Amino acid sequence: MEVQGKLVIITGSAQGLGKAFASALLNEGAKVCISDVREDLGNETKVEFEQRFGKENIHFIQCNVTNPQDLTNLYDGCESHFDQKVDIFCNNAGIAPYKAEDWKKVLDIDIMAVFAGAELAWERMSRENGGKGGLIVNTASLAGCLVGFSRVFASYSAAKWGVVALTRTMGQKSEFCKSGVKVQCICPSFADTAILAPIKGTEHGNEIKSKFGHMTPAFVAEAFMGLIKEGSNGDAVVVIKDTKPFLFPDISMPFFALCAIYAKTVGKVIGGKVIKVWHQGVFFFLLMLALHFLLRIFLDPFLF
Repeated sequence: MEVQGKLVIITGSAQGLGKAFASALLNEGAKVCISDVREDLGNETKVEFEQRFGKENIHFIQCNVTNPQDLTNLYDGCESHFDQKVDIFCNNAGIAPYKAEDWKKVLDIDIMAVFAGAELAWERMSRENGGKGGLIVNTASLAGCLVGFSRVFASYSAAKWGVVALTRTMGQKSEFCKSGVKVQCICPSFADTAILAPIKGTEHGNEIKSKFGHMTPAFVAEAFMGLIKEGSNGDAVVVIKDTKPFLFPDISMPFFALCAIYAKTVGKVIGGKVIKVWHQGVFFFLLMLALHFLLRIFLDPFLF
């Protein structure tokens, strides 16, 4: 999707990744409504962007994403201010836990509010409801693709896995054909933003930095723009320090099918109540070996 002239809403965009996303979009000619729970930071960012990109292209509306009425007011207020329909809605607001007791707040912001924002944007954009279609971009995380780093981050990982699952479920071809709404998500590793501030310099923070490094928000924003411009419906793009962004494919159904076939056939003669991973590994190795020899048998006459 080309972004010039498009109207974009970004939640949690007074600082960090959201601010970098807004800057990248404005730089390419989009009109952006930033939003944040912090009115002071939001107004500061608005003034900064007005000076760089013009007052006519930027607006700020305070929004607590856990409040459904705030989300509705954000959407309506954006369209009213610009006198234009929203083309892109970015669910970016998020927090990280620093103690296990934070789990409910993390889930409320990092998945429940994302679902609420996505549903609101979907209803407004859908061609079934008289809309013109559009794009929803969810900010997930590398933690939504991998096993969590520790018990403290369990709620964060659960939420971000949920964001990826939400994106892929809403981003199916059958849904797009009816609604005209594409859904994508970006899955960055650790970026140098305020979300990391509480653990900077700590043992846990230093361990994360040594393993994964810290990306700049601008680096993640480049991948964000690439996803919007070149990504397909349902895409989840991973962003890692000093690495070109890459699509994280959904292989769950093919893998599930192979495991089920094994369990229903060969697995019946294996002892124990549950089929172990190493059983599956041996099966997949033998399957690939058999496929290799079959291909050689059929292709050799044409190649030699």
